[in-house]
Amino acid sequence: SGISYKILAEGDGVYQYKTKDTLVNGVTKQALVYPKITVNYTGKLLNGTTFDENVTTEGFSSSLSRLIPAWQTAFFPKKIGENTIGGLTVAGLTKGSKIRIVTPSYWAYGNYASGKVPANSPLDFIITVLNVQ
Repeated sequence: SGISYKILAEGDGVYQYKTKDTLVNGVTKQALVYPKITVNYTGKLLNGTTFDENVTTEGFSSSLSRLIPAWQTAFFPKKIGENTIGGLTVAGLTKGSKIRIVTPSYWAYGNYASGKVPANSPLDFIITVLNVQ
């Protein structure tokens, strides 16, 4: 994927990522079930400028499906059952996990600017997982 990462803290391993049967053009396929996540995070440009962060007690909550592909790749495991998912870690991120990811712009906002992030910007995140459900 081109995403580099370092696990800064292991999670509790309790949350189990899932797939579900979905009908696509008359064929049953496995689709990811996107969990709701609650995190603290800091996002920086490679020059060290912080463009976004949430380090509050309650954290930032969202469905993982609404976040950039780099975060989805960081959260999901490499495999769910026999299905190859392509995540960064064997079990995926769970409550208590802390990870640093540096992602190429392709897995973030690509060639579009977003807020304080210029187009074609690789991004550096530190993410602390408060909950996955």
